[in-house]
Amino acid sequence: MSYEILYDTQFIRSKSGITPAILSGSNNCTEVNWTLSGRRYERGERGWWVLFNRVGVSEEDFMANIQKMTGGAYQEHWKSRGKWVDDAGLVRWAKNAIRRAATVEAILLDNRPHTSIQCYVSVWENHEHHTALNTYVSSTEEYDEWAQRVERLRVSLPEKSSFYPVVNLWEGMNHPDTRSFDPDEKVVLKHKNSFLQEYSAVHSSWSTNAKDAMILTYEHAVTILRNPSIPGMNGAKVHRASALDFSPAVYIKVTDLRTGSANYYRSARRYSIVTTPFPKLAKRFSPKNAQQAVKRMQPKYQKLSFEIVPAEE
Repeated sequence: MSYEILYDTQFIRSKSGITPAILSGSNNCTEVNWTLSGRRYERGERGWWVLFNRVGVSEEDFMANIQKMTGGAYQEHWKSRGKWVDDAGLVRWAKNAIRRAATVEAILLDNRPHTSIQCYVSVWENHEHHTALNTYVSSTEEYDEWAQRVERLRVSLPEKSSFYPVVNLWEGMNHPDTRSFDPDEKVVLKHKNSFLQEYSAVHSSWSTNAKDAMILTYEHAVTILRNPSIPGMNGAKVHRASALDFSPAVYIKVTDLRTGSANYYRSARRYSIVTTPFPKLAKRFSPKNAQQAVKRMQPKYQKLSFEIVPAEE
């Protein structure tokens, strides 16, 4: 059975409308990839493309096309995170993706070191393939200009030709917080589990403790991210300071009830958890997140006990 797997979504918002860019691939196709250590492996093939092959459309037109996909007996539109997406899930996904649509500028701001986005059209005409309108955009204005050229190309092609616009984003990309920021709003810069603590023209330092985070204005944070000479900022993202939990960090202590041995929680695997006897290697939680993690793990691992303890400063 052949089906599509959805890996990621990032709609683009511009003056011409929205562009539903998705990262997906067939379960029947594989591609060769490489780890950072040089190990070769195969995985499911995937690529970015534009759903319905239309760029810069209105939200109403996009949702009308989504509704056309619903209402039938077939309730397996694609798989996402290992689960089938049915009609209700499809509509919910579409509405959420529209709500989180971001401008080219916002996407680039949260995805250093990228400074532009590749856009092109894949065309099949008379059984021959070629690429058209291949360009790189770094602003909404440039993107809208490309979108207009795409539309002119679409209407000019012969009826039996195939037309596939591509907005070639990146795997593992950061997705911008599309809620508007005031220039003076207090924010922090976060990269994975670390917060920017201090920076200069030649270095930056980061801390996993939210209490050490450097509090910036949004305007200041944008200035930092747009400066390519400041090191260590690739992958950093703006977060509202008001959303942070500044409570002292904690560890989760894990005791094996069969042996009495106690270690600290470090990470999770699919069917097990990884612990360490060394506190400095343990994962740091906010008290709230630690309580939620213990609540999830306790029913699953009944031969272990979990205790929340203060983290080392």
